[in-house]
Amino acid sequence: MPHFMLRGKLTHTSVKAITANPQDRRKVAAAALEAVAAKLRDYYFAFGDADVLVTYEAPGAETTASVAMMVGAAGTLTDVETIALLTMEEAIDAMASPPLSLTIRTCLDDSCRDVACRSIAASQRAGR
Repeated sequence: MPHFMLRGKLTHTSVKAITANPQDRRKVAAAALEAVAAKLRDYYFAFGDADVLVTYEAPGAETTASVAMMVGAAGTLTDVETIALLTMEEAIDAMASPPLSLTIRTCLDDSCRDVACRSIAASQRAGR
């Protein structure tokens, strides 16, 4: 399953609630994610721009959108951002993908109208 990271800032009300009653939020987060067929990987409190970082697996974009809406509706976090993650293996597969080299070969005949693509093709022909 694809991996995602959700980051956000705790609201003032949330900070007051967790300092008045400290508790492990992983169980709540895991249950909420499982309700939409996602799986909690890690839950961190952080210093900096975000107070909370959560990594999870989800079947795809629709589930990820559902998670973002669920978090927004709960009202515990603000400035929520979801970031798609790649494992190292997925990143290596992406690096080895052929689209750029296919584009260059396709554009060698100057039929492509994309300026950036033609520039790359011209550099390839010139041996640069």
